[in-house]
Amino acid sequence: MNMLDKRVEFRYVPFTPINLGNTPVYYIGERNSPFHEIVINGSVEKRKFVAYFLYGNEVTGILTCGF
Repeated sequence: MNMLDKRVEFRYVPFTPINLGNTPVYYIGERNSPFHEIVINGSVEKRKFVAYFLYGNEVTGILTCGF
């Protein structure tokens, strides 16, 4: 639809729950989206953090662990 210059609206948020061992991890965003930088808030060692995947000035995905 984008190629036909039609307006496309997303009415859902792509959400993927993942279990790595006993730790639940949640990814919010489209799968396989490109990114150039990762910004992590929180403590990875304590398994309580939020990681933002950035492509330029856009956030293309969010990974949460421990929330």
